[in-house]
Amino acid sequence: MEIDSIRLYNKLKHIYDKNNIWLICKDGTFIHDRASHDKEIFKWCSIKFRSMFSFSLIFKLRDFIKKNNINNLIFFGASEMRSIYFAILGLNVNLIVRHGTTKSHAKKDIFHRLIYSKVSHYVGISKHLVNNINEVFPLTNKTKVNLIYSSLKFPNLSIRTIKEQNGVVNIIHVGRLTKGKGQDVAIRVCSALYDAGIAFKQVIVGSGDEKYKEMLVNMLALLPYKDSVVFHGYTEDVFHILGSSDVFLFPSAGEGLPNALIEALSCGLVCIVYSNTVFPEIFDLGFYGHVIENGNEHLLSKALVSVCKNIDREIESAKNNIDLAGRIFSEDREVAEYDKILI
Repeated sequence: MEIDSIRLYNKLKHIYDKNNIWLICKDGTFIHDRASHDKEIFKWCSIKFRSMFSFSLIFKLRDFIKKNNINNLIFFGASEMRSIYFAILGLNVNLIVRHGTTKSHAKKDIFHRLIYSKVSHYVGISKHLVNNINEVFPLTNKTKVNLIYSSLKFPNLSIRTIKEQNGVVNIIHVGRLTKGKGQDVAIRVCSALYDAGIAFKQVIVGSGDEKYKEMLVNMLALLPYKDSVVFHGYTEDVFHILGSSDVFLFPSAGEGLPNALIEALSCGLVCIVYSNTVFPEIFDLGFYGHVIENGNEHLLSKALVSVCKNIDREIESAKNNIDLAGRIFSEDREVAEYDKILI
């Protein structure tokens, strides 16, 4: 969410007057630190507050909005909505709430109907999330729900085949180290490749829960193919690693719209995912890949073996994903969609 907010700020500032685009964040957070050191973030403001409902946030945000004649407020998240409601009460502010994760608890009681009554637009970054917004959040006759796919900048990368990799299939997983992302599953199902005698290298990219990583390391230590799996950690240049990979194995338990998958599609990797949340929707857009019955590790293993046995053909089929990703997830399209709802 933090990175997505910075990305949207940078996209909008190139289209609109950069002196009229502000990035507002909580003091002492990742965004605060990034804004302090990133010369590309021209105008930003941090507000110090402790709790989700904070008088400090209410008064400081309200004062900032009035002093800078803010007309549009794009909010990433949900936790501080109570404070935002009071901060903009009585002001002519176009409040846009952007959702990037699936919410499970309904917010349609009287209290939440009041707090969310100032929302002019909801933005879901996938059809799955648009449906989730309609199911969970209170809507008024004036509230509009919008589908705006997030965009990414895609570098030009050559597609590498198994022949160029000396017969070794390169498999990658990119994501925060946490159980729901499926790194444990991705490592386990590679046992089918080992049993089939298929040479592979698996790279796990990302950082996060250290206890979860310790569990993964201990699990891997007991496997006969432990030397074929590498923990890379976090990287700023994920496209470089994707560019030397063949298969994106991502058995996540659920996503809103994963940047990692879009990046992998844009690099022409053969993607294998579970059939949950947003994944069927993405491949219904025309992308080539393999969507496996949710939670079925046996079918996931079979699909992985089949892909790796036919990797040349699979990579050829996935090449069309490169241009398609560039069209569907383009910055121009995303900014144009936001332009329709900004005042």
